Amino acid sequence: MDEVSDRGDKGGKYAFSITLAEEFLNEMSRSGIGDGFSAAEVVHTLELPMMGPMELKVGLTITEVTFQMREEDQGRLHATVRAEGAVQVLGEVPMQPLPGAAHLRAEVLVAPHVELREDGSFAAVLDLVNCEMLSVTLERIAGVETTSIMQEQLGFTLRYVPVTDQGTLDLSGLGDLLTTRTKIFSFVHASNVVGTINPVKELVAAARAV
Repeated sequence: MDEVSDRGDKGGKYAFSITLAEEFLNEMSRSGIGDGFSAAEVVHTLELPMMGPMELKVGLTITEVTFQMREEDQGRLHATVRAEGAVQVLGEVPMQPLPGAAHLRAEVLVAPHVELREDGSFAAVLDLVNCEMLSVTLERIAGVETTSIMQEQLGFTLRYVPVTDQGTLDLSGLGDLLTTRTKIFSFVHASNVVGTINPVKELVAAARAV
């Protein structure tokens, strides 16, 4: 981070540079989060086929934040945020409550900057207001068998199409994922989280070509 300040009261300018390593940021993050801190509850409306709108209330505790510095992010930090909490269905939609806490992972790009204070001190902060959400993944639900246990018990192999940093499907290796042994190829048309639209015709054509 580089900052230049015009100190009119002293008739001059000064500049300073701060370099922070990933290890330092992640150690500060672990120290600050500790056992976790609560985020504000969020109410989100989903549109479900044949069921209409469904409201979900999510109360999360952030348990981990790790940072990466990557050249392709152009000065922004790539943050991986993990959180857990209760998901409650509001309204009259007939849904059974989840057996335990939902565990989520979010990938975010956030810009760091320096705030200069009147007393001459400064603080390094993250611009959370203008951060960019890349993806949100439901990793597991407490009380529900994990994917690895289900695969072992039921004898199937689950494969995932990877997601790019822009939140779109990475189809470069799709030909290796779909084989004659593939029984189900499932995907959504559009993401209500990051707003991406998947190429349905291309995906269907790839599945039919196997």
